[in-house]
Amino acid sequence: MEQPKGIKVVVFDVDGTLVEVESSWAYFHEALGTLEEGLRNAEQYYSGRISYEEWAQLDAGLWRDLPVAYLEELAMRVRLIKGARETLRALKEAGIRPILLSCGLNLVVKRVAKELGVEDYVANELEVGPDGLLTGKAIVKVSLRGKLMVLKGLLDDLGFGLRDCVAVGDDESMIPIFRAVKLGIAFNPRSQEVAKSAHVVVRSGDLRAILPHILKEY
Repeated sequence: MEQPKGIKVVVFDVDGTLVEVESSWAYFHEALGTLEEGLRNAEQYYSGRISYEEWAQLDAGLWRDLPVAYLEELAMRVRLIKGARETLRALKEAGIRPILLSCGLNLVVKRVAKELGVEDYVANELEVGPDGLLTGKAIVKVSLRGKLMVLKGLLDDLGFGLRDCVAVGDDESMIPIFRAVKLGIAFNPRSQEVAKSAHVVVRSGDLRAILPHILKEY
């Protein structure tokens, strides 16, 4: 398949885009019985009382001393969105490199990357002690407002630029990226602001609906 002109990379959000859960943080809170505390932490962040880093540390602290193996098992239960495998396969066949970039948790993103055959991904992590238990600390690699900076670093490392890139996602963290890349695709956007910031809006239950927009010639 001929590679579309100028497109070398597609960066995907993960939560709500490649998997059915809208937030992996909320997913683990619900599964682990800490949702009420997690919602209080989120309210503190969105009201401006704490930073994103502090929010992540508060959330991670709720899961201290839990075995990471149990959370890995929970991560395996998260379902890929329909058409994810076929979409990633089509992009790779066209010579386009996929990247996963998420404000969610690496427990889910790493598993999705492995399942979809994606080499390059960045997400937030939970620190694990030598005993296999969570230490209660988060390693923040991607904040809600810092995705574009992380993407620039990733692309630099791979020898690409923002104008070589298509971005696909659904939430507000993608807005700066949509405005910077060659093509921003809002896939089932969560708000009107997200939709307005993208070049293309795709509403579908199947990720393959984005392919005609990416694989056409520019």
